[in-house]
Amino acid sequence: MPKAVNNNVLNGVSGKLGNNIVIRQSKLGTVVANKPKKTTKPPSATQLAVRDKFSDAAYYAREQMKVPEALAMYQAAITPRLTSPYSVAISDFLTKPRIRGIDARQYRGAVGDVIKARASDDFRVASVWIVIKSATGSELESGEASLVAGSLQPEWVYTAKVVNASLAGTSITATAKDIPGNEVSDTVTV
Repeated sequence: MPKAVNNNVLNGVSGKLGNNIVIRQSKLGTVVANKPKKTTKPPSATQLAVRDKFSDAAYYAREQMKVPEALAMYQAAITPRLTSPYSVAISDFLTKPRIRGIDARQYRGAVGDVIKARASDDFRVASVWIVIKSATGSELESGEASLVAGSLQPEWVYTAKVVNASLAGTSITATAKDIPGNEVSDTVTV
């Protein structure tokens, strides 16, 4: 899409030019584009799902703007791309957190062994939940990991509380959750 920057002829102009060109103003300057095409086809299931998700994101953002603490939290995260607390809240709702890795090298099945998980989000990871299962799939233990303060990477640490006598085939699942409630999980096998 062409952008007209420092153009005295198009500065402040918006509307339709002829039958095919549309000029509009954005935060980045004047945008010149082809006229949008109107479609007569009904939206696909995927398009409807995207519309619903965006509608949910807009509702979430509107509700968060009513809560002074949430408004202040999102206000503090404004960037050149996300220029309002509302847009930060929408982005937070639409973006799931990521598990960047599970480090189980220090886990040997003893009480006090440490499991680390790196989790990140476009805004903030609210919690990381660790589940340890035996090779047969039965849950041995689970609990919330703690965020390591001052680490360069967002790292969460869980300390084992139950003895695991049969370590082979043990699976460790980390589930990261962000403030809007988006969840993502990753599993490693020891």
